[in-house]
Amino acid sequence: MNEDLNEQRERLLMSGIDLSEKERSGTFIQKDAEILLTVARHAGLEVMPIGEALETYEWLRRDYFWKAVPADKDAYTRAASREREVKGVFVRAKSGVKIEFPVQACFFIATERTAQKVHNIIIAEDNAEIHMITGCSVPEKFGSAVHIGISEFFVGKNAKMSFAMIHNWTSDVGVRPRSAVIINEGGSFVSNYICMEPVKSVQMYPVAYCVGENALAIFQSVLYGREHA
Repeated sequence: MNEDLNEQRERLLMSGIDLSEKERSGTFIQKDAEILLTVARHAGLEVMPIGEALETYEWLRRDYFWKAVPADKDAYTRAASREREVKGVFVRAKSGVKIEFPVQACFFIATERTAQKVHNIIIAEDNAEIHMITGCSVPEKFGSAVHIGISEFFVGKNAKMSFAMIHNWTSDVGVRPRSAVIINEGGSFVSNYICMEPVKSVQMYPVAYCVGENALAIFQSVLYGREHA
């Protein structure tokens, strides 16, 4: 494991990321723009860097990439869409696969005055079940940075997806998540956002499109504002 991240084990654990990978079905770790680790430990589960996935699967770019979140939504999505090398994670639970332990994705900023741009696509195909933990963090003593995170979720018929986003930033980091989910008939999506540490600013407005009968979306947030956050 990268030495920088080994030194940050406690902060990453506060972000939901367990470097021991105990009780995890998959792991993805990105530091700044560098992909450090990609692991899938369950049959029927795919975990790949998004750039590699877009090159591997023509259907991914055609049917999913920028289909839930419009590329021209605002200045931040436009900035992300102009990146020549797309960074982030692609996760797919194939049809009928039930994944008990969560997949964890870590986005760590180690370099000050960095704008980390990531684009994530998470798919639960028909009758699949998957649980995601996304942990975002910086070192405890850290200057300014910006995190722009595009996340597109797709829930198939009668599929279940839960998503926990845990932020562990510092008081000079700006955060701009842009996320949306498309839920098909009988599918369910539960999102939990947790931010317990000071942050310069967070601007987010997640959107759910329930396109099938009995589709369900639940959004819950826990925010703790203190000092000058």
